[in-house]
Amino acid sequence: MDKKVHKEIIPTPTLAEDIKTLALQGKPYDVLRKQVVAALKPEFQNKRDDLARRLRARKISGLEAARVLSDIMDGVLRELN
Repeated sequence: MDKKVHKEIIPTPTLAEDIKTLALQGKPYDVLRKQVVAALKPEFQNKRDDLARRLRARKISGLEAARVLSDIMDGVLRELN
């Protein structure tokens, strides 16, 4: 089965740069973690809410919604690596 590339994947290039800038500031891990989560959370929630609306409107299937969520998390993890 072909895996689609989703435009929904986060973080955006600007957000990815912001996270990298935070990482280079040399802050303690717990402080850095809170700042990165705070940066990612609103965008992730917006994407998740949009996905839920599309699912309720039956514009995508449950399987496709799961794939998109997986792709979103993969994108986040790639950027944080």
